[in-house]
Amino acid sequence: MLWLDSGRALLAAQLQAIKGAQSSIRLEQYIYRASDVAERYREAMTAAARRGVSVTILLDHAGSISLPGDYFSELESLGGKLVWFNPVRRRFWSFRDHRKLLVVDEDTASSAAATSPLSTKRRRH
Repeated sequence: MLWLDSGRALLAAQLQAIKGAQSSIRLEQYIYRASDVAERYREAMTAAARRGVSVTILLDHAGSISLPGDYFSELESLGGKLVWFNPVRRRFWSFRDHRKLLVVDEDTASSAAATSPLSTKRRRH
């Protein structure tokens, strides 16, 4: 087990794992916003899918509702799967998925507790 003490360390470790993936990537995220950091993840996962890696992304619908509908279209065209957890409906509004998990090759896993680099709003200027 490796303790990552900052968002920067988590970002570097996760991107390294994604870039080295050989068989599978599973990302589960509450908030995924279009940003420079999110683009780095998307590009790395798309490159992995291009290499034949199975990529599955599970996003909470409410937490990631601002994400453009075609954001992962290239990844999906390469066979990647995008799954929306509990699409927003009034009745189930409070039933959310607040997890922040990444599993690569069923061997490497990481989890974030409070915030994840993917939930940042900053964009390149």
